[in-house]
Amino acid sequence: HKAAFSGHLQLCIWLRNELGVLDDTADYHGNFAADLALEKGHFQLSTWLKTHCAPSRDHDLSILGFKPQDQPDLRQIKHAFRSIALRTHSDKTKFNSISTDKDFFLEARAAYNRLTGFNDPLQTNVNPLRDPARLKRLLPSSPLLNDDQFNNDAEARDFEARLAVILLEQPNGLPLSQLRKRYARTWQNKGPSLPDPRARGFKSLVQMIEHLASRVARVEYYSSCVVSKDNTNFDQVRIFSRLDRLDVQRRLSLLLTNE
Repeated sequence: HKAAFSGHLQLCIWLRNELGVLDDTADYHGNFAADLALEKGHFQLSTWLKTHCAPSRDHDLSILGFKPQDQPDLRQIKHAFRSIALRTHSDKTKFNSISTDKDFFLEARAAYNRLTGFNDPLQTNVNPLRDPARLKRLLPSSPLLNDDQFNNDAEARDFEARLAVILLEQPNGLPLSQLRKRYARTWQNKGPSLPDPRARGFKSLVQMIEHLASRVARVEYYSSCVVSKDNTNFDQVRIFSRLDRLDVQRRLSLLLTNE
């Protein structure tokens, strides 16, 4: 995890080749090495970890006709999958009554997606909680009251889901003073940005969270702190998730299974 977070591709390759280390263990927050590399902007390393260090790699290789020790390149993987598709896809053959060909084609397509770095719903070394698009599907569809920070309701919903993802990784809450840094690090400028508290004022930022994200977040004030525009005592404000992590994981698992 430290090697991935720091962007050490060659070290990760050595760990896999010499010690047989796979990206098969999540950290305290449920993130795999591929998630941590992506969080720090090491996109090439994140893709390599997904395609070469996933626990499913040996199985995926065997589905496409390779041996576990094989190291096929992208061209060879595409060729293997195309051969299977020509034999089993519905455009080329009629599926029999028990759908053996269809089931095998779908399994081969999933293996191909994982081995080539496409987003597969059942990727085995990716934290499913870090997918705001899927998390939005678990939230009630009631309309949100918009805020002048966002252009439309869709952006406001996206902000709500991204904030929910961050807070699900923080069971002890997150200080308001750390929210912007954590938000930027997690999402790498993808989707709606969190407004700079220095420009908007911490009091206004708290009001925006309570206004737009009350379904997923709750704000707690410690002592007799006052959150003011000049940032007084903002370290005494923490944001907690309203969502139950285990319940979200269960519902996401059902969602992924049905995709």
